[in-house]
Amino acid sequence: MAQPPSDNAPPFCIAIFGTDNKFTHLDVKARWKIINDLAADEEITVLGYSSDGDTRLLKSMQSKTYNNKINLSQFSQFFVQDTVHIGTKLRTRILKPGIDLPIGSYTVSITHLSQLT
Repeated sequence: MAQPPSDNAPPFCIAIFGTDNKFTHLDVKARWKIINDLAADEEITVLGYSSDGDTRLLKSMQSKTYNNKINLSQFSQFFVQDTVHIGTKLRTRILKPGIDLPIGSYTVSITHLSQLT
């Protein structure tokens, strides 16, 4: 999602479609750099990218996220694999009565969501 600098402008999703499927993880990283640079020119911060599981995108995510000396304060972007699928799985699981979903050292259930409404 991109958030324009104007308070009245809603965020919008940046999506890229169409390819001859002949690209490498280095092409992906180069494309992300161009997107970041063009967005920055318009005062838009790209917070992250997602993938449908394509190994080239996953390799790009891994190479941009991990190295031998991880310093979390250096990372301004995050990468998510297959957000729609993960979200659907999460929704289906958490809405089933009697199912507890472990999140860290806590559990979440439909009861917790009901208390929020």
